[in-house]
Amino acid sequence: MKKRLMFGAVALAAVGILVAFASNAYATPDKTQSCDVCHSGTVLAVTATQTTNDGVTASYTLSAPRAGAIAVFDGATKLTTITGAVGTVSVPVGKAYVIQAVAGPKKTDGWGSKNINPVTPVVVIPTPDTTPVVVPTPDTTPVVVPTPDTTPVVTPDTTGTASVRIHVMAAHGHGVEGMTVTLTNTLTGTAVTGLTDDHGMIKFSGLTKGTYTASVTLADGTVLTKTFKVGDHNHRTVALKDHKAKTDHKHATHKATDHKSAKSAKAAKAHTTSHATAARH
Repeated sequence: MKKRLMFGAVALAAVGILVAFASNAYATPDKTQSCDVCHSGTVLAVTATQTTNDGVTASYTLSAPRAGAIAVFDGATKLTTITGAVGTVSVPVGKAYVIQAVAGPKKTDGWGSKNINPVTPVVVIPTPDTTPVVVPTPDTTPVVVPTPDTTPVVTPDTTGTASVRIHVMAAHGHGVEGMTVTLTNTLTGTAVTGLTDDHGMIKFSGLTKGTYTASVTLADGTVLTKTFKVGDHNHRTVALKDHKAKTDHKHATHKATDHKSAKSAKAAKAHTTSHATAARH
C-alpha cells in the first residue's frame, strides 16, 4: 500500500513539472507566426553583419545576446532557426528579411528583431584618366665633338750642351762692364741672367737647341734686344751694340763740323770785305 502511494506521488510530481515546463518554455516560431505573437519582455539587441555578397547570395553573422533562439523570416515564412545567441545565415539578394530573437525559458523573458535587405553590390568602374600624355620633344641639337689638337708638343732637352757669349758694346765698340744680361728661351719662357765682365762679355752654357732672346738695359734706360737660334753643340757670340749712341755721336760730329764750316765762311767773308775797303782807299 505504501509503495503504491509513493509511486502515485512521484507520478503526480512528474506530471506537474511537465505541465509547468510546457506553460513557461519559449516556443520556436512556426512557419506562419511571428515570434512577437507569443513572446514579449525586455527588448533584445539583434545584430546582422554581412560577410559576403556575390550579387546572388548574401551571408550574415547573426548575434543576439541572451537569446535562446534566432529565426529568419521571409515575410511570414520562416526560413531557418538558429539555436543559441550566435549563428550564420545565407539568403538570396534582392529581398527584405526579418531577424527575430527570443529569450527563455519564459515567453516573457525577452524578444527582439532586425530587418536586413541585401542588395547587389555596386561595382564602381574607375573613370579612365583622359589626361593627354605629353611626349617630350627629342633634343635634335647636334652634338659637337671637339676636334682633338694634333699640334705636336715639343719638349725641350734640359741637358743641352750648346753655349752662347753675349757681348754688350757701346757705340764706340768697347765692351760695357757690369751690365745685367737676360737670356730667355722663347719656347719654354725659361730665363737666366748674368753680369758682363770687364770686356762686356757674359757666357751662358748648358743651352738646348732652340730660339733665344738676349736683352740688356743700359744706364740711360735704353733696352737692347736680339733674337737668335742656337743649335746642338753650338757655340756662338752675339753682340748687343748701342747703335743709338753711335748715331747721336755722328749727329754731334756733323753739328761740330757744320759749326766750324760756318765760322770759317764768316771769317772768309770778313777778310774779303776788309780787302775791298783797303783797295778803295
